[in-house]
Formats: sequence, C-alpha cells, structure tokens
Amino acid sequence: MDRGQIKLKEQEITNLHPKRIIQQGLGYIPEDRLHVGTIGSFSIWENLILKDHHQTPYAKRFFYRIRLFAAAAVN
Repeated sequence: MDRGQIKLKEQEITNLHPKRIIQQGLGYIPEDRLHVGTIGSFSIWENLILKDHHQTPYAKRFFYRIRLFAAAAVN
C-alpha cells in the first residue's frame, strides 16, 4: 500500500500481520471462493476450520484434535 489507512472498528490495521487482522475480526471472501477460498477435496468442516487449525484447543504441539474440529463445525 502506497498511502492511506485501513481501519477496522476505529483501529488502524494497515500494516498488521494477516493473522492479527483475522484476530481483530476481519474476514476475507475471495471472488472465486470455490477455487481460491476452499480446498475441494476437504469436507465442509475441514474447510471451516482452516483459519483456526493451529490454535488451541484444536492443536496441541504437532497433533490435531479431530473430534474438536468436527464438534466446532456442527456448532
């Protein structure tokens, strides 16, 4: 970005890391979401947790807690 600001809820987020921007509540839906925003071979619940798969309680060290993913998708 050459100039200007991006604000979300009155807070400047212009130069924040994408993970931090998502934590602030901003979502992104690509125009071609069937090819860019999802993984076709994944189930619906697997696609739903893509942005949270590395966070507690879904992951612990190098292991994923698959049952928690599925439960979160149902809710």
